[in-house]
Amino acid sequence: MTGLDDALGGPPVVLALAYYTCPNLCGVTLGGIASALKETGLRAGADFRLAALSINPAEGPVEAAAARERAVERLGSGESLWFLTGSDPAVRRVADAVGFRYRWDKDLKQFLHPVGVFVLAPDGRVSRWISGAGFDGTDLRLALTEAGEGTVGSLTDRLRLLCYHYDPVRGTYDAIVLNSLRVAGTLTALIVGGGIAWAVLRERGRS
Repeated sequence: MTGLDDALGGPPVVLALAYYTCPNLCGVTLGGIASALKETGLRAGADFRLAALSINPAEGPVEAAAARERAVERLGSGESLWFLTGSDPAVRRVADAVGFRYRWDKDLKQFLHPVGVFVLAPDGRVSRWISGAGFDGTDLRLALTEAGEGTVGSLTDRLRLLCYHYDPVRGTYDAIVLNSLRVAGTLTALIVGGGIAWAVLRERGRS
């Protein structure tokens, strides 16, 4: 397997482990990644690189090229896109390094695996895991800004990170301000409701 090392050492890398002939969610996942990256407004090559690695050792350059072409159509750019294949031992070394677990199900005749994407820092460390098959451009932009450690995104993006919290369980970003407002609204409703109940009970006591 060649190519993955070439993707590292520059801007953050969005890494997807899937397989190109998957009958279920892999195609949706890869398409969703490309669409969300376009929504970020960040520049392929300058702000991020995209690397997809097939977990199916039976796939080769033909399948990879077809998947890459579909991603280019969605992203609108073919710059800094790696769609890779490799032997089972080589791919498993990458999967083990990032904590991605998968296996072949002989009854279903397909690979079982998590659905999501990794965002790697320039040195290859896993910075964030964004889960799901459909991705939000804001989540990816924030993840790339964090992974870039000051080299990706604007000052506004870095300030926005102060208002967002990364949830490692859900693999998404939550707006701290909005959550705080929801909590404050709930507490206010409870206080008001409690006050009304207390007033009603007091009035009944007087009667």
